[in-house]
Amino acid sequence: MKATLKYENLSVGQSDKLEREITQNMVNNFADLTGDYNPVHIDQAFCEKLGLIGPIAHGMLTISLLSTFIGMFLPGNGSIIMNQTADYLLPVRVGDKVKIFGKITDKKMGDGLNLQIITIKYNIKNQNDQTVVRGTVKVNLK
Repeated sequence: MKATLKYENLSVGQSDKLEREITQNMVNNFADLTGDYNPVHIDQAFCEKLGLIGPIAHGMLTISLLSTFIGMFLPGNGSIIMNQTADYLLPVRVGDKVKIFGKITDKKMGDGLNLQIITIKYNIKNQNDQTVVRGTVKVNLK
């Protein structure tokens, strides 16, 4: 975990990254948490019938790492996600090592609401440097 960054110390162009390996335990726990037991996530034989190499991680599991990135890295503790977009480009599989790269693209004070808003463009890439998810996230700093 990195130090919490204050609004006045953040700048457009500032970036950070987070790396995680997607494990079967993560996929199983996510299925238990959400109740999403779609066989594309947990059943090898079912996936092979569909022409897939094997089960794929839940898209929302992959994007949930963005919460870790925002809350623990850039900008850090006290950050509240206000809005996010996500384009899912490629599947993520158990064993994939994903990296979230985030870069601040905008910084502004809210309209009289005491908001300190940071916009971050992010890409999530796999171990082959292929972008699997991309989007933007707006964060309010407290």
